[in-house]
Amino acid sequence: MIRRVLAWAAGVFALSCLALSGYVLYLLVFGVPLRVAVQHGTVCVDTQTLGEYGTGLSRIRVSDAATHAIVWEATSVERDGLTSVWTFLLVPGKNAVPARIAPGFHTVVPEHEAGFVLQPGRSYRVDVWGTSVLHHNSRTFVTPAKGTAS
Repeated sequence: MIRRVLAWAAGVFALSCLALSGYVLYLLVFGVPLRVAVQHGTVCVDTQTLGEYGTGLSRIRVSDAATHAIVWEATSVERDGLTSVWTFLLVPGKNAVPARIAPGFHTVVPEHEAGFVLQPGRSYRVDVWGTSVLHHNSRTFVTPAKGTAS
């Protein structure tokens, strides 16, 4: 009887380890869903899961790709630390905190300012985090020149 219980426990442990390693591999390979498209003079940041479901994000950062200076960073204000995000838009020039995500995030950088500026024609990097530091993804984009439709 004890052998059966030990064999069962070993099997459950092995399956749990396999499932956990599969999840970690998924996070390392795929990370948080993130697509960035520059269209019609705007930058569309898309974090949808399976193309239609919001993804729980704990932090969003936009930084200068050349200098690594943080232009804008926001953290989730939700109790569980995650705010569902589908898409949001960035534009060349002055940006307010994107309206689609404003209620669920608190701006950390820049402090005491209502918005941030993206220079036209400059490279930026957007980073998003999910439930842990392993659950991360980033993309680089070039801000379109003002008034261009691409």
